[in-house]
Amino acid sequence: MEHRRLIKSLLLLIILLCGMRTTADSYVLKAPHIIDLMVRNMGNAKSIDIIQTLLLYPDNHTQNTTELTETAKYDFPLAFRSDISSAKIQKIHLVSHGEVCTMLDGRIVVNNSQRPNSGFDIYKDILLLRSRTLLQQHLDSLGVDTAISSIGRFQNRIFYVVGAQYPNVEPMQLWVDRETLRPARWIIQGKHEARSESTYEIRYLEWRRFEQNSKIGFWYPMRIRFFLNDRLMREIVVKSLKINPAFAKTVFDIAHLKSLYPHNNSGDNSGRMNLDKTSEIDEIQKTIHDFQRLYQ
Repeated sequence: MEHRRLIKSLLLLIILLCGMRTTADSYVLKAPHIIDLMVRNMGNAKSIDIIQTLLLYPDNHTQNTTELTETAKYDFPLAFRSDISSAKIQKIHLVSHGEVCTMLDGRIVVNNSQRPNSGFDIYKDILLLRSRTLLQQHLDSLGVDTAISSIGRFQNRIFYVVGAQYPNVEPMQLWVDRETLRPARWIIQGKHEARSESTYEIRYLEWRRFEQNSKIGFWYPMRIRFFLNDRLMREIVVKSLKINPAFAKTVFDIAHLKSLYPHNNSGDNSGRMNLDKTSEIDEIQKTIHDFQRLYQ
């Protein structure tokens, strides 16, 4: 009798443990809720001004790493500007309310309101669009299926995966740390002509909290890394960050920026990047190659 009771107790315990594990593993927050928690957790600043180092890593060991100083300005949630100025390159990238303009050495190389980001600039989207509605709409427009969410594991941490069923890495997907509720990985797929599919990935690392007057709590990644097929090709390292600086109105004014280069604002877009005829991955590689070539 005693033996039977022990067996029954063990069987009941096994059933309970299996049930608990199934419940814990199967319960996943819906993607819109994950996005909402992520946006809320990143803080509530109105604007920020950043000085950062941009590192471009070579394809082989015979070349040196390119190091540039870049400023990045955010006017949440709809305007962003980055400036790179050195002896060999002058670059301004401006996004404002869905419009985009990129100047390279005094030429308009991107002038497009229909497709405002190449893969190389997309990193800032989830940092800029600090509104659940805006960010979800933007992710949907890029091809992230915000009707899908799952639980994934990476480097011994647990993440919410928005846009894919883990471990499927084929769809575009956003990974959010389940503990901190901050974005960690953005995985983007692309294909090369006559080659196998490649993976482009952005990782947001070393998040730091900034405060102003003990009232504003704001989080930002101090290091952002860009990988192509697991090879580190680009890195951003934040040197300083100011919360709620006073920007002049012209800083985010695309019309004003174009007026500074009147010879390139006559409707001739011959210098514009043709993003519609090339994949995101190819565009990323082309951009890296162009930057490296300027510094050889």
